[in-house]
Amino acid sequence: MINSFKSGFDISLISSTNDYGLMQINICNHQWLSEELGENDFLDPFVSIDAGILIMSRLLNKYDVETALVCYNRGESAAKKGIHSTSYSQGVLNDMNLLMVK
Repeated sequence: MINSFKSGFDISLISSTNDYGLMQINICNHQWLSEELGENDFLDPFVSIDAGILIMSRLLNKYDVETALVCYNRGESAAKKGIHSTSYSQGVLNDMNLLMVK
């Protein structure tokens, strides 16, 4: 069972910490993502996925996979504080391993 998807696949979810849509894009990222993507409806699942991919691709260019997941979940300040693994990042990696064809 896949447990790590924060939105629970609810495309209209806005969390108590202002994370929007399917990929839970935090409001602090909306402006630069809107400029980059030319879209600003982060409740639209296609926009949300594009935004999530853009964020993760940038993080993966800077960090290893687990640290990138930590930063996606907690912001880059987590890596700067030396946090490179969390229950969230471990859960995503476990889910990824379940989905991989062996």
